[in-house]
Amino acid sequence: MSEELNDVLADPARLLTADRAAVRNRIAADSANGVESVGREVFLQAEAIFGGAEVRPAEFAPWLHFAAKATGHDEYAEQIAKAEPGMPWRTVWAWWRPANWFLAHPSLNGDYYQVHRRLYEGRELIEVADHRGPLRLDAETGRRVRVRDEAALSDAPLPPEVLDASSLDDWALTAPESWEGAVAFAAEGGRNRYLVENAHGIAVLETDADVLRDWPRGTGIDPTSSEQPPPGPEPVHRRPEAPLSAARVDDSFGERHVVRILESALPEGLEHTGSRRHLRDIGLPK
Repeated sequence: MSEELNDVLADPARLLTADRAAVRNRIAADSANGVESVGREVFLQAEAIFGGAEVRPAEFAPWLHFAAKATGHDEYAEQIAKAEPGMPWRTVWAWWRPANWFLAHPSLNGDYYQVHRRLYEGRELIEVADHRGPLRLDAETGRRVRVRDEAALSDAPLPPEVLDASSLDDWALTAPESWEGAVAFAAEGGRNRYLVENAHGIAVLETDADVLRDWPRGTGIDPTSSEQPPPGPEPVHRRPEAPLSAARVDDSFGERHVVRILESALPEGLEHTGSRRHLRDIGLPK
């Protein structure tokens, strides 16, 4: 990757004011070198998720911020937030499958899942229930939570302040269609938090009334950009590299849908040690 391009991608303040088409073209030209960087991944993911619409830096910043959060680059996300304090919305956390990342989780693809807000031991959880069973995430951090006592779970009430919260669709924004249905569930100090559901997962977004006071309203969210193919190179394909384990099989298919065969029940004619170990310890989906 050329030194100049690398410098731009490494500095969100410069990236936000750079010519996006030029950045895109330089990445495409350097792609044969196979050089990767955090800035490159975040930029390509932002355009893969939100599209190539020309928006002002204040709106492109939350795209980059979301992509950084979704790919686990929290430090880069912090740099973006410092570079553009006027973002109309920001990402608190994203339990999200980035483009070209081949992972079993997260996925809300289909109509067989339900998302609920729960209370457990004094904290609020976001619960995703599908054929694999329930998965719970801390509403503040997005971290996975193990529930020891199912009976201790209860539905989380909606705070009264949220009833007056504006819809994200009240502002003129460019974002995926799912942003239109974002549900406000927390409000404090002029900040509102929204839960977004999408085939790629769920995310918690936050708005600031001071920032949005002068933001254009009336036209609503425009999803057309995100419905178009990415305008530039695709993000790098990423697949899990760790050895296949019982935990990964359980996570993909749900523990109750996995069969493991006791050593004593395996046929004597199966002599391959690795196959016996796989059927006994790792298991197969039913």
